[in-house]
Amino acid sequence: MFGTKSRTIPPLRVSEQLRADAESVLAPGETLSAFVMDAVSRTIDFRKSQLEFLARGIASAEQSRTEGDV
Repeated sequence: MFGTKSRTIPPLRVSEQLRADAESVLAPGETLSAFVMDAVSRTIDFRKSQLEFLARGIASAEQSRTEGDV
């Protein structure tokens, strides 16, 4: 990805409790930024998987309808 500039995720205001909770579960040497990046990446992957799962289910149901199985 030569020549591609990196972007930032908008800063978020959170309660003191949420920040303290997040900091309390950091691995040794892990930064809050790395923790947030990991959480965002995992959530993106999970939601993509959900969408793919739903698409496969809808396609399967449609195929069953057109083939007269339902």
